[in-house]
Amino acid sequence: LLLFLLLPFGAEAVEVAREVVALLEAAQEDAQKLFSQVQRAAFNTVDDFVANLGGLRTLRGELISLKDTRYVDLAAINELEAQIVEQNDALSERCVKFLLRSEAMDPYITRAGDQQGRVGDVTKMAEAKELEEEIQKTGEDLEMLIKIVNSLKIADTTEQTRIVESITTIFTTVNQAKEALKKKAKSLMAAEGAAQFDAQMKLLSQSAVNALDMSDTPEKCDEYYNSVIVQLEDLEGAFSDFDEYIEQLTDKRLELEEAFEQKRL
Repeated sequence: LLLFLLLPFGAEAVEVAREVVALLEAAQEDAQKLFSQVQRAAFNTVDDFVANLGGLRTLRGELISLKDTRYVDLAAINELEAQIVEQNDALSERCVKFLLRSEAMDPYITRAGDQQGRVGDVTKMAEAKELEEEIQKTGEDLEMLIKIVNSLKIADTTEQTRIVESITTIFTTVNQAKEALKKKAKSLMAAEGAAQFDAQMKLLSQSAVNALDMSDTPEKCDEYYNSVIVQLEDLEGAFSDFDEYIEQLTDKRLELEEAFEQKRL
């Protein structure tokens, strides 16, 4: 009906309206899938609550953004948002009751402790990056839990305090792991960077030698010089965080300029 009413306003208006309808239908479909998932979930761990509450929060954010779009059906959005809020409130209540169990936070205590212990075993930057993402995810999950606890009025403030303190204690472990990993990554970056830089510099030197050999006219000198300089600039970008390497690359640039200028003459 909306598309029919917009026909007099031109093809562009109809196309925008069609896109808005598709976005709303996609959101409605996502919501139904999420609602069904919430109904089926066992909720035996805190992760189950965090994942589903996070999904509801994200979906509601998308709907709120969609409200500012032209030709959108606000009534349909408000109705869907109300359903999401209802699901979120009910699930949050269940989450708080679950968190009141003494063993509720054990998986996070184990996860954070395991991540902290693995920092010492990291030997490559790729491993450091992977562990960093895991630690970041744990921190985000804990932040979600604190928001849930703080958003609800728990009758027993002592219990609420106990939950928050428990989460805060785990947060401390997560932050310690994060700081330790930063130091380890910095050390690994320096070691791996040194080996990589040395190899790249040797490759650059060989490329320059070959380019100089093939530069048998002034025009070819310019052509091959530009090609070698592009390699050098790529290295400058790759090692921009290391002042000592930038200094060496600056010296190398001057060396190349002089060598190609001599060959050009």
